[in-house]
Amino acid sequence: MTDADGGGSGGGTFEVNWQDPSGQTGNQAPTASIHSVSATNTGGDTYEVTVDWSATDPDGNLDTGTITVEDGGPASNTETASISSAVSGSSSSGTETLTITLSGPPPKSYDVTLTITDTEGASDTDQENNNNPREPGLRRVREGDVFRRSTNY
Repeated sequence: MTDADGGGSGGGTFEVNWQDPSGQTGNQAPTASIHSVSATNTGGDTYEVTVDWSATDPDGNLDTGTITVEDGGPASNTETASISSAVSGSSSSGTETLTITLSGPPPKSYDVTLTITDTEGASDTDQENNNNPREPGLRRVREGDVFRRSTNY
């Protein structure tokens, strides 16, 4: 090791840079995933919206999960239902049902948002809209995702 002046151990200040072997430094954000959303009419404009979700955190410090359902009808986002719960460890999952009154004529429109936050304040959000659902088997691309492709000949 050399000092900042380029010399040996003759005093001065030393600079040491450390990097995690995985290439990551500091707290890593969790990943929020909505797996499925379904709505059941319980009478009139009232619906029960069921959300199947999961969360992971490479640091193992999950803290809170919040699911919000917003009316996406003509008077957009006038009604909101939300539920929050404590999550912990490196992974968590669940199925939550929220009741909401949806405006406008059929087909009813709603937006679902899952936000996962860790104990360091890092967060991730996944969203679904019943008028623009993802195709089954597709996954949202997130910053830092690594893709591998194998081909057999």
